[in-house]
Amino acid sequence: MTLRCEILSTGDEVLTGQIVDTNAAFLADRMGSLGFEVARHTTVGDDRAALAAAFRELGAAADVVLCTGGLGPTVDDLTTEVVAEVLGVGLALDEPALARMQGLWASRGRPMPENNRKQAMIPEPAEVLPNPIGTAPGFTVKIGRASFFFMPGVPREMKRMLAEQVVPRLEKLRAVPEVFEVRIHRTFGLPESAVDQMLSGLEERVPGVKLGFRAHFPEIQVKLTVKGNPSFSLSASPNAITVARGSAGTSLITSKIAGGFAAPITFTASGQGGAQKVTFSPNPIKSPGSGTSTMTVQVGTNAALGAHLITVTGTGGSLTNTTTVTLTVTP
Repeated sequence: MTLRCEILSTGDEVLTGQIVDTNAAFLADRMGSLGFEVARHTTVGDDRAALAAAFRELGAAADVVLCTGGLGPTVDDLTTEVVAEVLGVGLALDEPALARMQGLWASRGRPMPENNRKQAMIPEPAEVLPNPIGTAPGFTVKIGRASFFFMPGVPREMKRMLAEQVVPRLEKLRAVPEVFEVRIHRTFGLPESAVDQMLSGLEERVPGVKLGFRAHFPEIQVKLTVKGNPSFSLSASPNAITVARGSAGTSLITSKIAGGFAAPITFTASGQGGAQKVTFSPNPIKSPGSGTSTMTVQVGTNAALGAHLITVTGTGGSLTNTTTVTLTVTP
């Protein structure tokens, strides 16, 4: 399931149009490239009641909320305080963040103003997101059902924190791995409506494909978006073999991939009972991991007679799957 992502920008200067909100555009584009569904952009000024209402509303509607702004040292930087109020918790001083700020000011040959200490005060259940190029650390915390990531409003600080701290944590929130591909095709000489008519019905004919258009003079851009959950299955043929003591038998292990799975698959065997050795060729099946491998079972001369269940495990990336082969040993 695709995680629903919302973007929240804070600050009177953004709300009133005094500055252009380039952060929201950057975040939306980056989240789209990572395969997250960006459902809405919200902008809230420096107002405690409005911020609290936004946190509660987004916490009930979204899976992930990316919030920028309001982490500075001045009286109108309210984000951290309002988060604590919404959660009903206190603020705790993060000593490493304070020490880093003090070092940053010392490197400039100036004492740190006392109000900068406010930036190291973090809601007690939150996890700090270090900011290596600015004074304001970010933090992440759960509000309602949503994981909130609070980042500075300064664009270069936000981008660095997003790449180094937020994206790795977002990847861990996925219940299953996802693949996400976007292809943009450029057309010339036709109006947007004509291109749309030519591609009418594509989404119905190719399930999972999302079609989009953008008029960007002098071309019409056609965007194809595909999402999928990568997986693979294993099967054995035959799934039962009979082998005499001192002899060898084989079975073909077939892997079938789906949802854009592209990792090599490595095989192991367990529970082989009287078999002296089980080998696979090829092993691994290389990218994209679809094909067959021959499993060879060498049975020992003193192997126990009767049936033994061999479990074949295939591992590809973070995914595993199994199939079984029944080995019957005869004299």
